[in-house]
Formats: sequence, C-alpha cells, structure tokens
Amino acid sequence: MKKTSRSDSCARRTLFSGAATIGVSVMVVKIIGLLYKIPLMDVIGAQGMGYFNSAYEVYLVFCIIATAGIPVAMSAIISEYRAEGDVERAEQLYTKAMRALVPIGALGFAVMLLGADALAHLIGNSCASACIAALSPSVVLIFMTGILRGYFQGFGDMTPTAVSQVIEAAGKLGLGLLLSTLAVRRGADIPTASAFAVLGLTAGSAISVMYLLLVKRSRSMKRKTAGLQLRHSDKNGLGRLLRSAVPITLSAVLAGATGLLDTWLILRGLQSVGFSEALANSIFGSYTTLVLPVFNLVPSLVTGVALSTVPMLTEAIKRHEKESEEALLRSSLKLGAIIAMPSSFGLAAFSRQLLELVFSRHAEAVEMCAPLLSALSASVLLSCLITVTNAALQAYGKAHLPMISMLAGAAVKLIVGYILIGYTGIGVLGAPLSTLACNTTILILNFAFIGRYSAGIRGSAALITVLMLASVVSVSLAMAVDAVMIGFCNVGILATCASVAVAAVVYFVIIARMRVLEPSEISALPILNRFAGSDKKRRKRNFKESINENR
Repeated sequence: MKKTSRSDSCARRTLFSGAATIGVSVMVVKIIGLLYKIPLMDVIGAQGMGYFNSAYEVYLVFCIIATAGIPVAMSAIISEYRAEGDVERAEQLYTKAMRALVPIGALGFAVMLLGADALAHLIGNSCASACIAALSPSVVLIFMTGILRGYFQGFGDMTPTAVSQVIEAAGKLGLGLLLSTLAVRRGADIPTASAFAVLGLTAGSAISVMYLLLVKRSRSMKRKTAGLQLRHSDKNGLGRLLRSAVPITLSAVLAGATGLLDTWLILRGLQSVGFSEALANSIFGSYTTLVLPVFNLVPSLVTGVALSTVPMLTEAIKRHEKESEEALLRSSLKLGAIIAMPSSFGLAAFSRQLLELVFSRHAEAVEMCAPLLSALSASVLLSCLITVTNAALQAYGKAHLPMISMLAGAAVKLIVGYILIGYTGIGVLGAPLSTLACNTTILILNFAFIGRYSAGIRGSAALITVLMLASVVSVSLAMAVDAVMIGFCNVGILATCASVAVAAVVYFVIIARMRVLEPSEISALPILNRFAGSDKKRRKRNFKESINENR
C-alpha cells in the first residue's frame, strides 16, 4: 500500500509539472494574440475587428477539425510504433495522412473562397466576405500543420510544435499589422483593410508550415542515414487514426460551433431589435476583441492540465489501478479549480480595470464591454472544469459523451441567447448569459457521466468551498488595495497591477496554509514552496522519498 501511495504521489507531481509547462507555453501564444488585437483595433477599429472576427469564427470550425483530434490520435499511434522499434511505419502513416487529409483541407479552402459571400450573409455580416476569402488558404495549411505536429509529438519532440506556434502567432502579429496599416494609409475602406489584416494570419500559417516541413525533411534524412528498416506494412494505421480522431474532433467542433452560434445570435439578434448591420457588427467586434480574449486566457492555462491528464489517467485505467486513477482525477480537477476559481472572482470585480489596462485608448468600447466581461466571468470556472472533465471522459474511452453534453449545452445556448439578445432591455448582455447557461448544462452532464466510472469526483464540494473562501478573501483585499491606491496616487494602471499581485499572493498563502495541495503537488509548483509553511525536516523527507521513488 505504501508503494502505491508513493506511485500516486509521483504521478500527481508529474501531472502538475507537465500541466504547468504546457500551460505556460499556451499562455505565451495567447498573450501574443492579445497583443496583436490591441494595435490592430487602433488601425481598423471595432467595425473592422467585427469583420475580422466573423471570418475567424468561420475558419475556426475547419481549424478545429484539423487540430483537435488528428495530432492527438497520430501522436498516440506513432508512439506505439516507436516503442516497437518500427519507426518506418510512422513514415508510412504520415504519408497516408497527408494524402487523405490534405484534400479535405483543399475542399474547405474551396468552400470558404467560393462561398465567401454566402457564408458572410449566413452569419449576418455581408461585408466580411473579403476577410473570409483572404483566410481561406489557411484551411489547407492548418490540415498540414495538424499532421506534422502529431508526427513530431509521436516521437516525443515538442520543440517543432512550440516553435511553429510562435512563428504562426508572430507572423499574424507582424505581417497582419503591417499589411492592414499599409492598406489604411493607401485609402482602403474598412472591409478591405480588415481583409489585409487577415492575410497576415494566412502568411504566418504558411511560414509555420514551411518550418515544419523543413524540420520533417531533416529528421527523415537522419533516420534514413541511420539505416532504419521497414518491419511491417502499415495497412490499418490510417483507419486507426481516423477512428481515434473522429470522436475527439466532433466534440471540439461542437465546442467551436458555440462561438459561431454566438456570432449568429449577436448579429441577427441585435438587428432584429432595430440595430443597423454596421452598428451590430461594431458591438460584436468590441465583444469579440475586448471580452473574449481576456476571458480565454485562463481556460488556455487549463488546456495543459487536460493534455497531461489524458495519457496518465488512461495508463492508470488500463492497469486497473483504481486508487491511482481516482487520485489523478481528483488532482486534475483540483488544479483546474485552483486556477479558475480566483480568476472568476477577479474578472467579476476588476473587469473595467483590466480592460482599461489593456485597451486604454478605447474608452467607449471598454465602457460597453466591462459589464459583459463581469457577466462572462462566472463561466471561467465552468469552462476550465469542462476542459478537464472532457479529457477525463476521453481517457475512459468515452469520447462520444462530451458530444452529448455539448449538444445539450448548444441547444440551451441557442434558446437562451435567442430570447435574451432579441430582448431590447438586455441586448448583447444575453451572449455571456447564454454562455453561462450552456456551460452549466455541459458541466452537470459531464459530472454525471464521470460518476458512472469513478468515485474521484466525490468530496469536491469541500474543495470548492475552501477555494471559494480563499478567492473571496483575496479579491476583497485586492479591491481594498485598489481603492486606497487610487485615492493615494490616482494612477489606475499601478493600482490594478498592485491589486492583482496582492490577490495572487494572498490566495496562494491561504491554499498553502490550508493544505489544499499535497506536498508532492506543491513540489511540482515551486512558487508555492515559499508559502507552504513546511519546515526543513519535512522538505528533506519529501526529497528523500522522491529519490527512493525514482530508484
């Protein structure tokens, strides 16, 4: 029993460490994306961002198809081949995937290019057609990117994926701003300037794919030089890839479709109560440029938790290690809640200050969007826990169940959003409220599904209560600090930064003192060691135990 306990401790430490590493890398890409939208909004305005984001929501459906299930399934199959020492079969799978899936990307490219006008009218934003057409080549590129990243991840090589993500984000930032700025200076109208901004994203994707192909060629040449031989013909690899990828992809498509549903609900709903198409587009552009990027920063961190959870939990389930399985499930839910809970309270309390900090030159848009971000803040915790529970269901081999949850959530969102956004007294505020109703439905169903297979979610009420109290105390103290500093120095940016820092420190002190985290979990997050209140003997004992576990 003691040995099992140590094994569980090591697994949880690995989970937390892996989640922290992946979360930071994803966060960097998100921050680059946010930094891109700030100056871009200065160039093309809220109206231009509405066209840009409308086109992106259409593209996102194809993007999810290419990047949600394919890399995960491909990396799993290739890792099996690598473990068997049959590397050449991985090359066969890569070739077959390119031949089978890139034509699907080409079909998506044709749909977006030739159907740009029809798609723009369908979502109620007719002037976005140029942006949709400019973004269409990215559909082919993103399918190639998904296959290449899955190939490298299967060999345990995460560097090409990380570098390609940075290249793509940097290309979008630099080239998109450059092209849109040049277009505006040459007197282009807003829809045309927005289309040039979109071309930056397409160019960044192209450069990213070129980098991945060059790295792939280099790796393949090295393996050929090493004289690797083909042991078996890979007859069923592509079929396995598709069978594994399809359920995950469909779940992700449904999740992404809720964003497209928001586009339709907001644009159509506002126009139904008397707003012009241009004004409805400007409101939509402000919502998707100011509110959603800030909201999505926190769930992006929890993506790392999900990616770390799936392989470890799957291994524990296959080995029938019930105790380890439940411990991993509890730890993943715990880490998701630890990240999300204070963020929900913080966004609710500091929505205006955070938007002013980032979008200081758009006072009118901040004034409109601050209440929307406050309303959306309650969905942060729900969204993070949905990400973790979806990953857990995938590990249990029940990837179809998140599809049921998301279909139910989308139906609720459609009904609630249609009623609220079309009501004159509520308007666009109905969008975050419909998201809250949607996420609540999904999470309740996910918890019910997981309860069939594991008792790991039991006892979570006590944890939620502790984290809620810690969040309320830390955010309340931060609000007091903000008020004092505003009265003392009248510098909003300084007050906001200081308040957020105080809230973070107080929150970590509270959860460390109340033993929310196990010692093994704390050791994977070194920043908490300063607040854990551990004496030297206990730290020394934990270090010796980790040495024994590694042996």
